Amino acid sequence: GFGAFFLVLMKCVTRSEAPSLPLLDGQGRALPPLSTAAQIGEALQVTSRTILIWEAEGKISPAFRVGRVVRFNPEEVARSLGITK
Repeated sequence: GFGAFFLVLMKCVTRSEAPSLPLLDGQGRALPPLSTAAQIGEALQVTSRTILIWEAEGKISPAFRVGRVVRFNPEEVARSLGITK
């Protein structure tokens, strides 16, 4: 069912090959593994529309869709943008 699919998805999106700096929300907390474009945008100080444009242009990692909401892995976004340790 959906629960098993979600667990497999979480394993895929939390796996990382190179260390990256965590993207932080406005309160300094690390973003969740499946973050919205708005959350990623807030962390990078750009609009959610910019995040969606960057994804469409291939500048950041491909997005996952959970229902009708697009979700991003913050570690993959950071890596794609060269924000690494």
